[in-house]
Formats: sequence, structure tokens, C-alpha cells
Amino acid sequence: WEQLPSTVFVQILSYLPLTDRLNATSVCRTWRGCLFQPCLWRSIDFSVNILGRKRAKLLSKMCARFVREVHLNFSASFYADVKETLKILRELTTNPNLERLTLRPSSCQLGWPEREANHCKELIVNSLKEIIINSRRLKHLSLGCIGELTDASDDLLLLLLKHQSQHLTSLHINSVKEDPYSYRLLDLPELTFSGFHCLSTLGIDYDYVTNALFHSFIHSNKTSLDSIIIHVHGISADHEVISNDTWHQMVSANPNLGVTLNLIHSIDGSSDMLHLLKPAMPLMHLRQFFCEGINISAMRFISQHVVSRLRSIVIVDGMENEIALEEGREVFPPFPNMYMSHDMDEDPFVMLAWKAPNLERLTLIGYEIMQEDVVAIARLRGPHLKHLEI
Repeated sequence: WEQLPSTVFVQILSYLPLTDRLNATSVCRTWRGCLFQPCLWRSIDFSVNILGRKRAKLLSKMCARFVREVHLNFSASFYADVKETLKILRELTTNPNLERLTLRPSSCQLGWPEREANHCKELIVNSLKEIIINSRRLKHLSLGCIGELTDASDDLLLLLLKHQSQHLTSLHINSVKEDPYSYRLLDLPELTFSGFHCLSTLGIDYDYVTNALFHSFIHSNKTSLDSIIIHVHGISADHEVISNDTWHQMVSANPNLGVTLNLIHSIDGSSDMLHLLKPAMPLMHLRQFFCEGINISAMRFISQHVVSRLRSIVIVDGMENEIALEEGREVFPPFPNMYMSHDMDEDPFVMLAWKAPNLERLTLIGYEIMQEDVVAIARLRGPHLKHLEI
């Protein structure tokens, strides 16, 4: 084994998972010297938390200068982890080979002392700007729905347009708002997105979705858009409605387009969902989190008009009442019955299971549903339904 050529040993290491790779390189100094060959570290998942902070620091020190794909998972509520994440971003600024950067915080608000908030935000945003400028071919950027970073999307977009317009294929600047009823809107010119020649995936807030934005993808000879992820928060009364004709033109110009609608603490979005949905919309995924109600009329509309590409519906809500105490133990009150306030001949989710040929996942948490309807959904979808959670 001592005579094994290093190139052969590096090739062997490339087939091993990370844990086995680290164990193998603890055998001797020669093997350890082969551990940090760039070909072994094209992609790294950093875990910046109390358990993985030390390893993340080592990997950053050894690999930040040549890694090509980075998934940066970190505990956003702990200042020590936010600072370590910032250090990793600083080290990535000197890497011209970085192609994909994804931020994955544990929450969408960063936890730092109030007196240092503006300074820390400036450091992180500046690090992202340097990465955009210094990377030769940045193909993917996700801001992890972090409000402090998505608030700087306008500046980041201008830099991306200047330095990465020929390379960027995936951009996620959508956010999760701490207060869905009060937040600052940016000035994002719709034509900015028409300058990206290879953009195929876009994550954006509904506040910036306009007919003009979609027309920039319709009237272009660039790579077609395959996926658009829209986050819905509050809905302004003067927000223009995306017309059915616009959606029809979008699908004609981008035949593989799939839309994901994410409603997060959006009571407005849930109640006004019929204004968002159009028959020509290529809805692929609908996700609704803590919106305090199911819009049954919207579910019916989807089952009648927007089912051809639908693959998943996820609706998660809390229980209707607070936890009660009975004889010294916690008793959870019954879930709200979505049938109580609606005159329904059939369950809308049964209709979806029947009419949506590509439906693979249905999650409904926080609501009561009839047992026979659960059975009907399972029977109608059969083996095509990969995940059913009630």
C-alpha cells in the first residue's frame, strides 16, 4: 500500500463517502496528503452549527479557494454561527472557480446583536458582491430567503447582470417575511431579467411579478424558463393581476415551465388565491403554510382548470385552539373541520386525486378530513401517489 501511486489513491477516495474518506486518510501522512485534492471537493455541504462548526472551519480553510459548489447550512439564530458563516463567505470571495452557492439558514432572520446588525449585513452583502464579481462562471445563487439579503436584491441583480449574464441559470431572491403585512418593496426593473441569457429557474416574491416581467421571458431568444417559484406574502390592493393571456404566452414561449406557489403566513394569499390562479397557469406545486384556512373555491378551481402539470399540494396549519389541560395531562382539541363552513357535494382533494394525472404528493396537516375521503384519494392515485400525509 505504501507504493500505491497517489493518483490511484485519489481515484479510490473519489468513490468513498465523506466519513470513509476521512477515516482512510487518517491511516498515514501520505494518505492524508491526498485528502484535499481539488477533484475530491467539487461540492461541499458546510454545516455551521454547534456540532459541525469545527469541521466547517477546516473545510473552509482547505477548500474554499477551489470548491465549485457550496451549500452553506447554518444556525441563523446563533451569532457565533452567523459570524463563522460570514468568514466562509469571505474565503469564498477569492475563489474564481465557484459556480454554485446556496445559503440554507435555519430561519430567515439572522440573529445578531442589534448594535452590530447594520455592520454584519453590510459585510455579508459585500461578500456576496465580491463573489459575483470574482467568479468566472457563477451559475446558481440562492439567498436562502434571508430578509436582510433579499432586501439587497436590487444591487445584487445589477452586479449579476454585469458580470454573470452569460452564465447564470438559477437565481433565488424570494424571501420569507417576518411581518407579511409590513415590509419594504424594492425597485426591481422587469427588463433586468431579460438580460440573463441562460436563466432557467427563478425564485421571486409575488410583489415583483408583473405582466411586463413575464413578457421579458416571452419576447426573447434566450434559454427557456423551466421553473418559477413565487412566494406570496401580503397582496397589495393595487397589484396588477397576471392575465390568463400572459400565462398562455408564457407556456407557449417556455413549454417546460412549471410554477411553484408558496404561501407563507399569507392570509391574504389564501383568501385571494382565485385572483392568483388562471386556467393557463402551469401550476406544478402548491405549498401553503400557516395561512389560517383553506380556500375551498380555489381547490375546486385547481381541480377543474389547473391540473395537467400539478405534482404536489402541501397545506400545513396549526390547531384551531390552544392546548387544554385535563386531569393533569395535555389534551389537544380537535382539528378544524374544513367541511363545516362549505356546502360541498364532494371533497376537493378527492377531485384533485381523480383529475390530476401527475399528482405525486398530498400533505394536509391541521385539518380534519373524512376517513372515507382519505381512502378514496389513496385508491384513485394508487402507486402514483408517492407521499400521502394527513
